[in-house]
Amino acid sequence: MSEGERQSARFGRRWESADILRVLALALGFYILLQFLWLTRSLLMTTALGVIFGLALSGAVDLVVKRVPIRRGLAAVLIVLVLLGMLIGVGALLAPTLKEQTRDLKERLPMALDRIERWFTTNSANLTGGIIQAPPPREQPQQNAAGTGQPASRAEPAKEEASADTSGIREQLSKQLGGVLGYLFPFVSGTVAAVGAILLVIVLAIYIASDPRLYRKGLMHLFPHRMRPRAEEVLTEIGTALRQWLVARLIAMVAVGLVVTGALMLLGIPSAAALGVLAGLLEFIPFFGPIIAAVPAIGVGLAESPEKGLYVAIAFIIIQQLEGNVITPLLLQNRVHVPPALTVVAVAALGVVFGFLGLVIGEPLLVAILVAVKLLYVEDVVGDDVTT
Repeated sequence: MSEGERQSARFGRRWESADILRVLALALGFYILLQFLWLTRSLLMTTALGVIFGLALSGAVDLVVKRVPIRRGLAAVLIVLVLLGMLIGVGALLAPTLKEQTRDLKERLPMALDRIERWFTTNSANLTGGIIQAPPPREQPQQNAAGTGQPASRAEPAKEEASADTSGIREQLSKQLGGVLGYLFPFVSGTVAAVGAILLVIVLAIYIASDPRLYRKGLMHLFPHRMRPRAEEVLTEIGTALRQWLVARLIAMVAVGLVVTGALMLLGIPSAAALGVLAGLLEFIPFFGPIIAAVPAIGVGLAESPEKGLYVAIAFIIIQQLEGNVITPLLLQNRVHVPPALTVVAVAALGVVFGFLGLVIGEPLLVAILVAVKLLYVEDVVGDDVTT
């Protein structure tokens, strides 16, 4: 037997005896890990939000500790309490107005849908050049009954059915508008569990801001000694980029909410404050959030008149361009540049896979990945100078 045949035989025996079991064990472990990550995906996304808020809170704690000689943990708790107090105070001031306008918005949206449906039904023949014929109006059975002298009772089922349809639409919209927290935290259900998820984000942020070096030191143990200086530099850049992104996004949310409220008030749109708060909250989701926020506002405008609906659409386009080209770049000062095309693809992909939380976490995750790629590949492997 030749040397090559003996080596092939030894390789075959080793593969059959030990390597197959090793490969199967690794494959099984990897499969179990993927299943665990998939089952806990929403919890992992919520944890990621806690880490991002913790990085931003850590920067605020650094500023406080430099000026006031107190412990970092106490400073983090005080900052969170001050922020919560401010939010509760603003909410208490706006609560009566928002409650009234939200109730009015729930009533007006079904009316807007009915009006849009009637408009399309009436003008469908003109819009399609006569290819699609408009269905007969709902009042036709009642008119026929009156014209033929038959009792009008046959028209009553149509009226009841139309009323039931409108009531059903109104109930569905009310459920959708009232279930924002359920979409924000899909791995929990109910108000108590949603509050618990929010508390989880707050507690994680406080712990991370209290002692960020502890968690950074723990991460360093995952890297070989020769790679630790570069790994620490990359983690520092990622933390800085995420902190700047979050602060810029929060300021943009406040600015967009105020601008939308003012614009809708100038246009005479009902429920302007409620629609402005909704637009500010959804501004946290890049690209898709403003589109989602514009839909109910345009619907309320159409309920008033087609002209107001058009004006509201134009106002949202102008505000979105102002936010994307002036507010956010001015806040970030070109330090965290995320290409818009990559943002759309990343947010859409994570939204498809992980739902609403994927839309929320898509852009910050892309920021972290871009910083790591620029430093570890473009700079270290390719050799090009980059700025993060």
